[in-house]
Amino acid sequence: MQPELFTTTPKPTPAPRRKTEQRVQLARVQRGIGALVLEFVRRVGVGKTFHGDELSSWIAARTKVAPGSSDRILRELRRAGQLNYSVLSRSQSLYRVEAVWKPGK
Repeated sequence: MQPELFTTTPKPTPAPRRKTEQRVQLARVQRGIGALVLEFVRRVGVGKTFHGDELSSWIAARTKVAPGSSDRILRELRRAGQLNYSVLSRSQSLYRVEAVWKPGK
């Protein structure tokens, strides 16, 4: 018996990609404090500097948040193109605001 060259069985559809738990949690935190991080950066102003602990303290005074969340959200907002900053000193967590864009820009 010869094997069939063509079959009528459809290819299986790949399962939809699941979000990893980390991405789900990051999205949840960003929804919660993303606007606050943007507000802080706007208040600092383009060309001005700030330390990571200033951002963390400012956010913590306004909402309950895990340590380090504000830094992660800051990086995520940069990846999303909503703001830009330079790291002047990694050891001191010193940043300079380069740009902050309005939503939709």
